[in-house]
This record gives sequence, C-alpha cells and structure tokens, in this order.
Amino acid sequence: RVSAVGENVAGLRLGQRVGVGWYRSACLGCEFCLRGEEQHCPCLIATCTHGERGGLADYLYCDSRFVFSIPDELSSEHAAPLLCAGVTVHTALKRATWPGMAVGIVGIGGLGHLAIQFAAKRGCRVTALSSSPHKQRDALTLGANRFIDLSKPMDCKQVRNAFDYVLVTSAVACDWSAIVDMLRPFGVLCFAGMPPPVTFDVAAMMYKTLSITTANVGGRQDIRDTLAFAAARQVRPWVQSWPLEDVNHAIRQLRKGRVHYRAVMQVGEEPVQAL
Repeated sequence: RVSAVGENVAGLRLGQRVGVGWYRSACLGCEFCLRGEEQHCPCLIATCTHGERGGLADYLYCDSRFVFSIPDELSSEHAAPLLCAGVTVHTALKRATWPGMAVGIVGIGGLGHLAIQFAAKRGCRVTALSSSPHKQRDALTLGANRFIDLSKPMDCKQVRNAFDYVLVTSAVACDWSAIVDMLRPFGVLCFAGMPPPVTFDVAAMMYKTLSITTANVGGRQDIRDTLAFAAARQVRPWVQSWPLEDVNHAIRQLRKGRVHYRAVMQVGEEPVQAL
C-alpha cells in the first residue's frame, strides 16, 4: 500500500493498494518507451535483479509511473503473479490470438495455468499439452477443451495440423518436431518459457509457412490491460502463500516442484513477491 507520495505524483493516493511488475523504471524517452514497449528500454531497471532492494523488501521506493493500482476484484495474493507471469502470457495471447482460434498451451505450471485461463476467456479453443497426465483434471478445470499427453505419440498424432498458435510455457525439453507437426499452415510457435537450446527443421516449417517468436512481459499498458482483464473475466492464479520468514522453505518447495502453481510471500497481510 502507498505509504508516501512525492509532490509530482499523480493518480496515486496514500493507502492505495498497488503493485509493481518485473521492472520498476525506464527512461520513457527512447524509441521503445515511446511505442509503449518499456520492457525493451536499454535503461530498464528490473525490480529484483539489478542490485536494488524491492523483490522481497518490506518497502519499495519506486517511480510512480511504474506503480499500478490493483482492481478491487483481485486479492493481493492473486494480483502478485499477474504482474509478471500473467502479463507475459496475456500479452503474448492478446497480440496473436482471437476468438475461435485453435490454441495449444505447452506446459501446465506457473505460466501455463494462467495461459489456459486467458486463452479460454478470450474465446479460443484451448488444448493443454503436457507430459504430466496427472494435470489433466487441472487443465480442464482451468478452461482447456481437451488434454493431450505429450509422452504418448498416439495422442500427439490426434492433433496433427490442429493449431493456429502454440504457446510454450514450459522450461523443459519437448519433442519439438512433434509440436511443429501440430501447427496448421501459417501457424505460430511462441516461447514464453525458457527451455534448453532448441533445434528446428526449417525445411519442414517452410512447407507450412510457420513462424517462431518469443514473449516478454509487456509494457505498462499491457500490465494495466492484464489486471483489468483478469479482474473482469475471473482469471485467477492458483497460489500457495507463506509468510516472508518462511521464504527459504518456499524456495525449497519451488525447486522440488511442489508449488501448486505459484508461491506468494507475504509481509503481514500483503504479498511482496510471487515466485
């Protein structure tokens, strides 16, 4: 919550519930900032990785232009993951999909469980693609129309030439030739997750005029759009919360793959960071 404001701050008031995303400053004058793509500013300062306190701090001193009001419909623990993971997948989907489009989501984790919700709420026909069959029920609950087990070649063949757009949210290796085979002509394969280095058969992709792209966290307006869409359309992260003093335990659970699906650390009643 806002505890103090400078004399030139506009649009924020004392006590207001707010959030800060992956980055907390940019120059606002370069070509990318002027296009509303502040995440690509060469002077960008990340909230947690630039040697500045902020990611797991009790207080954060921040440029007010990178502080975002949280809609009343969203709890703080739900808003926290939306400010990074949520913005990343929502921005990717917002820029490349439309109602009725056949969309595949690879991976059902911190990013993927949000991507399924956003894609479904956008009116897409969503297929969850995962090598973890125990996540099928979660995928369908989140809004997927069907589930494909990537560890079963026969299942994968059911969706050959089936998707207009595939969003990869996983950080693990896949059979990328099988994923490419699932795309329809002019289909797009977008990476929001960070798997190990990938090799593609370019010739095979040329036959269907396929494209490969990546996703980033989005600009300030993308953050506002994500929060507004999630609030209005009932997109909610699935989270586990711990008090900040248990952060090392939370990180151990994260490394062991035991977080379902996002870890949120709290100071008092307010989250400070989503892991």
